[in-house]
Amino acid sequence: MRLHRAAHAFIVMMLTVVLCAVLAGCPAPLPPPVPPTGTPTCETACARLEQLGCNAAKATPAGTPCITVCVNVETSGVVIYGVECVTAAESCAAADRCGGPAR
Repeated sequence: MRLHRAAHAFIVMMLTVVLCAVLAGCPAPLPPPVPPTGTPTCETACARLEQLGCNAAKATPAGTPCITVCVNVETSGVVIYGVECVTAAESCAAADRCGGPAR
């Protein structure tokens, strides 16, 4: 009976140590980056996309940087990039929903 209690106590102690080690090793989640302030531009939109780690912040396969793509879209008159929306986006998914047909 004493061996059973000792084994039980040992197991509980080991599980406690393992649980503490696991919880101590888990970093707290990071808050989302703060969107830039000021007048939204292609520069602020691309900076926000980069902060969020979005693929849209990367250059195209042809090597065209985000800012050039944004300016080309904004000046096309056909569609808008949605710089205000992208600059304030809190996730890549939210940024993806910005833009659309020119008004």
